[in-house]
Amino acid sequence: MQRILLPTLDVNTTHATLTAWHKKIGDTIRVGDVVAELTTDKAAFELESTFDGTLLKMLASEKSILPSGYILALIGAPGENDATAEADNAALLASAGDGVQEFGNSEVENRKSEVGNLGVQNEAQKIQPSAPSPQPSIRATPKARRLAQLHNIDLALVHSQTGAALIDEQTLLPFLPKT
Repeated sequence: MQRILLPTLDVNTTHATLTAWHKKIGDTIRVGDVVAELTTDKAAFELESTFDGTLLKMLASEKSILPSGYILALIGAPGENDATAEADNAALLASAGDGVQEFGNSEVENRKSEVGNLGVQNEAQKIQPSAPSPQPSIRATPKARRLAQLHNIDLALVHSQTGAALIDEQTLLPFLPKT
C-alpha cells in the first residue's frame, strides 16, 4: 500500500488546492501517470504517480485546500487497506491551522476556515500595475486570471454570480466573449 502525498511544491508554499482528479477509484495507475491537478497562488501543477497499482481510495475531494504532506490517495493491490491514513490526515489538518478547507470530504470532519487573502501578490500583477487587479479575496487559477485580464472580465463579478470558491478557466468560459 502506497500513499500519494501532496508534495511541498515550493519553500514558501505550504498549501495547494486539489483542482481536479484525473483518475477514479479502481483505475490502474502506472509510474508517471497524472493522478491529479494541483493549484497554488502562483501556478498549476500535474501530480504524477511514483507508484504502480490500483487507485484504492481518494482522501480529498476536488476544490479542497490542503497542506503539504496531506495523503491525497492510496494506491495498492485490491483489498489492501491503510487504517491510519485518515487519522494521519486529521492530525495534519489540526496542526495546519487556518488556511485549510475541505469541500465535501466526509472522511475528514475537522474543517478549517477558507483561505482569504494570503498576502501573496501574483507576479503578473507586479509587472503590469496598469491592469485592474482582482479582489485579493477572490481565488482564481493563474490561467483564469490571465483570461480575465485579457478579456477585461471582473473576477469579483464571476465569483458573485457563480459562487465558485476557486475560479478556473471552466468557470470563466460563460463570461468569455463568443467568437
